[in-house]
Amino acid sequence: MKDLVDLTQMAWQAKQAELQSIRRREALIRDALHALKDRQSPAFQTESEAGDAGLLARADLAWQRWKERESRRLNIELALVMAELAEGKARTKRAFGRHQVMQKLAQKIDHI
Repeated sequence: MKDLVDLTQMAWQAKQAELQSIRRREALIRDALHALKDRQSPAFQTESEAGDAGLLARADLAWQRWKERESRRLNIELALVMAELAEGKARTKRAFGRHQVMQKLAQKIDHI
């Protein structure tokens, strides 16, 4: 019976490790979104060096489009990771429940 308890504990710990991996990916995506939000167009940084206002406007428009696409991509990726996180939490809870049941069964058998 101890082997079953150990096995369910290892399964639970594996699910916890998977959950941590998902949480790290979530944090990386959130960090990337925050960094993207804080970034400004390179056109704003070089405005004093450039003399063509039309070129700056086109560069800024291209930057904004890229930033919006990148933001959309990161938000989609975040949504997928959040769904994976929810599934991972459910799997971890089930693994924990199995481990708890095995521990209680082992305790009952030991007391018989």
